[in-house]
Amino acid sequence: MRNSRNVWFEGSFSNTIHVEEYIIHSNKRRESISQWLLGYTVIARRVAKMVSPDLIIGMGARGLIVAWILSKIIRVKFIYYNLEFYTHEKQSIYQKAWNRLEGMLSKSCSLLIIHDENRASIYKEIVGNFNIKHIIFPNSPIIVEVQSLDLDKVKSIINFSGNSKYLIYSGGLHSRVGREIERLCESLLNISEDWVLILQSHDGIDMIPRTDIVLKLIAAGRLIINSTPLTPSEYSALLELCHIGIANYNVNDPNMNNVGLSSGKIAAYWMHGLPVLVNNIPFYRDILEPCMGGGIYESYETIAPKLRAIINDYDSYRAGALSCYRKFFLNESYARAINEMISSMVSK
Repeated sequence: MRNSRNVWFEGSFSNTIHVEEYIIHSNKRRESISQWLLGYTVIARRVAKMVSPDLIIGMGARGLIVAWILSKIIRVKFIYYNLEFYTHEKQSIYQKAWNRLEGMLSKSCSLLIIHDENRASIYKEIVGNFNIKHIIFPNSPIIVEVQSLDLDKVKSIINFSGNSKYLIYSGGLHSRVGREIERLCESLLNISEDWVLILQSHDGIDMIPRTDIVLKLIAAGRLIINSTPLTPSEYSALLELCHIGIANYNVNDPNMNNVGLSSGKIAAYWMHGLPVLVNNIPFYRDILEPCMGGGIYESYETIAPKLRAIINDYDSYRAGALSCYRKFFLNESYARAINEMISSMVSK
C-alpha cells in the first residue's frame, strides 16, 4: 500500500511475487496512532480477506506492528523489511519503547530483510535478537523508462539550460536541515556561475528558510527548489539532466552514520552515472574515492575543490559511478535470493 498520488511500479516484482496497489491518500507526513495502527490494520485486514495472502511483509517499524497483528489474525507467516532503526545512544523514552517492542515482535518474524550486513549486526544488537534469520537487499531504486513527456516536464521545472551544469541534492527539505542546506548554497559562491544547485523535495514539503543567500541564488537562477514530488520516471529524467549528486548524513546519528547500502539517494545518483559528493561517513569514506565514484568532503568549504577535481576527469568519474552502482546496488542477485527464500517459505 502507499499514500502517494504518484504513479508507481505495478505488476510483477519477480516471477513469483505479484504486486497490487491499494491507495491510501494522506496529506500529512506523520499519521496519528489511530490512523496507522487502527486504520491500516483494518484496511489491510479487508485486503487480506479478499486476496488470501500466503505471506505478509511489514515495511518499517509501523509496518512490523501491523504485519504482526495481521499474522495473528489470518495465521500466516510474516517478513519484516527494516528501513531504519533507533540506537541505544541518547534515546528518548519513545525510542526505547520502540526498540523493546521491535525486539518482542521480531521474535515472531520468519525473516528480516535489511540493506547490508553492517546494519543487520547493529539492528540485532539493538533489539537483542541475534537469532533472527536475515537476508540482504540494498535500497536500490527501480529501473523505469523515461518518456519525452517526463523530460519536458522536468526541463520546465528547472528552466533547463544546456549551458548550465547541475548539482542536485534530493531528500527532505525540512527546517532541521535548513542550516545545512544554507551552507550547501554558500558553497556555490566558490564555484563558477554556470553551476546550478537543485534542491528536490522527496515528500512535497519545503521548509527551507529563505535567507539572504538563498534568495540571492534563486534570483540569479543558480538555485532551484522543487517541492513537487516527481514520479519515478520524472525523477529519473531529472537525474539524466544533472552532472553531480550530493548527499549529507548526520554523523552523530548511528542510523545515518551507518547508512551504507540503505542510501537510496546515492544508489539513484550512481544508477544514472552521477558521481557523488558525500560527507565523511563510514563505508563511503572507504570506497568512494578509490573506485572513482565521487568524492568525500570534510566540510562545506571543501565542496568546491572536490567538484572541480571531478569535473576535470568527468568521464572517468562517471564510469566509476556506474561501476559502483553495479557493484554495490544492482539488485538482481539479491532479488533472486529473496525470491527463492520466499518461495520456500510459502511452499512449506
